[in-house]
Amino acid sequence: MVGPQGDGNLGPEALKKALDYIRDDVRIWEVILTGGDPLILSPRRLREVMRELATIDHVRIVRIHTRVPAVDPQRISDDLLEALRSGGKTLYLALHVNHARELTSEVRAACARLTATRVNLVSQSVLLKGVNDNADTLADLMRSFVEIGVKPYYLHHPDMAPGTGHFRLTIAEGQAIMQDLRNKLSGLCLPHYILDLPGGHGKVEIGTGALRQIEPNRYIVLDRLGQEQLYEGNRSIEFERPTGEKTMNETIRALLAKLGGLPVAVDTLTNDADLYAAGLSSFASVQLMLGLEEAFDMEFPDNLLNRKSFASIAAIEATVATIVGDRKVA
Repeated sequence: MVGPQGDGNLGPEALKKALDYIRDDVRIWEVILTGGDPLILSPRRLREVMRELATIDHVRIVRIHTRVPAVDPQRISDDLLEALRSGGKTLYLALHVNHARELTSEVRAACARLTATRVNLVSQSVLLKGVNDNADTLADLMRSFVEIGVKPYYLHHPDMAPGTGHFRLTIAEGQAIMQDLRNKLSGLCLPHYILDLPGGHGKVEIGTGALRQIEPNRYIVLDRLGQEQLYEGNRSIEFERPTGEKTMNETIRALLAKLGGLPVAVDTLTNDADLYAAGLSSFASVQLMLGLEEAFDMEFPDNLLNRKSFASIAAIEATVATIVGDRKVA
């Protein structure tokens, strides 16, 4: 299930096509059910999927990614557990939890029911500024996982998802936290620190030699095929909401200056100057978008997420005005 803007559950025809694809490719050893959240499905629908996968001999592992045990532990019922085990495959459940306080007694009981039904549990967490961005908090979380039978697996560096700029920190900050964490935890408790490369290049572990910094906030990363990819790293930028009688134009210029990276001073740019010609990178334009969303308390619709919207200060003003109206920011 994907929502609220998604198409919902896979229909019978789409599900059949997916299963036929898996059935026809004998190289597929592991199948991951994700979404959305697969455990939102009814036990009946989940049972149907698991039993179909059971008929595919070359699929040996099924992995399900979910937050349901953490947000709705009562959903882990006998009926759901029977549905999970109905396929007969080795089953892993990746539990998405970011802080030890989420592991309430009800959540721990749900995990115990899962492990008692021979469901292997691993963790998936995201490193989030202001939530778990220190080694003590993460150590508490990872030890809590191990205590309840959940093997720490992935600690994700934050993605460049719109509206999440206030949660992001730099790769260097994350690596320093991981180094501190290694000094506190046994190997059993340590997660893999992972970067999901934009552009479909896959996940790479960034606590290893797979990542090489070439200049501040710019890295060469080896993808899963061993190819070098350029990654312009997350900057830890605080986008403060403007106060006073700052105009939209002044706010946009302040955000551009905060980003840095332009070879010319922002105050020398005319409103119609081509920002991309002036050196604005696609990565910086994403960060600018996040800053604008926070500054003007808005969200960019998909139809305005394009190069034209950020081509100049005037273009940005017009784009923002389209969304929120031309106004001063209080």
